[in-house]
Amino acid sequence: MPSPDAAPHQASTGTASTGKGVVTLAEVRGPMAVLFCGLADQWAEILADDDLDPGLIPADTHDTMRLPSRCARFGTARENRGWYQVAVAHRAGHYVWSSFDLNIGAVLTQLGVTHDDGLDLLTGTDGEPLGPWASFFSMFRRVDLAGTVFGAVEDTRVDQRLPGLVPGFRGSLTQVIADELDHRPDLASLGPRDQALELLHRMSLGFAGPVRLDPSVQAAARAFGELLPIVRSQAATVVDSAAVAALIYGVIDDLPLLSAATPAGTVIAPAVAEPGPIPLPDRFLGTFAPDVDVAGKLE
Repeated sequence: MPSPDAAPHQASTGTASTGKGVVTLAEVRGPMAVLFCGLADQWAEILADDDLDPGLIPADTHDTMRLPSRCARFGTARENRGWYQVAVAHRAGHYVWSSFDLNIGAVLTQLGVTHDDGLDLLTGTDGEPLGPWASFFSMFRRVDLAGTVFGAVEDTRVDQRLPGLVPGFRGSLTQVIADELDHRPDLASLGPRDQALELLHRMSLGFAGPVRLDPSVQAAARAFGELLPIVRSQAATVVDSAAVAALIYGVIDDLPLLSAATPAGTVIAPAVAEPGPIPLPDRFLGTFAPDVDVAGKLE
């Protein structure tokens, strides 16, 4: 399955390797491995993500985690160690809050999609049942887009809870998120579909304030504002993230790639986290249409 987790920002850029405050992965690998084990209650080997052959994409598995070999994002060693701590805590959070335990039947039920009760896996071309994640992503024509959207949505759920998991990291988390927002691409340089995806990433990081968007993206911004609070709730599960991601995928996938329209201003409201569960807004109920017909295909 496409990994739902991503490091806050690739920190292998910044000041020179001999600059003041630079922290290398070799210096913190041991403590970060212990931190991950303590938070996630399982072991993971921490590897550098820039020791691969050119062209290869580093990937995490359940027992490995890849991080930049050096962090020079901030001015002091303490702040750069904080970057590593946030990245490790973020990854551990996916285990603590069960990012990998998807019930596809529960997702479809929440979305109002017809399927056989009690059966929860799609079948592959060989007639064998797929796993839950393969079943989920096989519903989308553009798997890459679905994976990116789900990653942003599930990261929203996890990052909302991180301060409670490690209260002492609150300052570092705030700094890392602010830095990530400072390094996002210019919305004006993007077409409507990419603009909406970029806005989703910003809102997943808690962005609030005025922006100028293509008119076709205005409705998407409103949908994000209605749907992301569901996964910010302290009661949200990965099923909520998958359902929200499916709806957001449909919103983004319908947008054009290019537009000559004049951007218009809008304001993104501040994110608010609720303690209890938040249901899907009524206007979204029954609106999700999978790119493949899942009725009768669940085994």
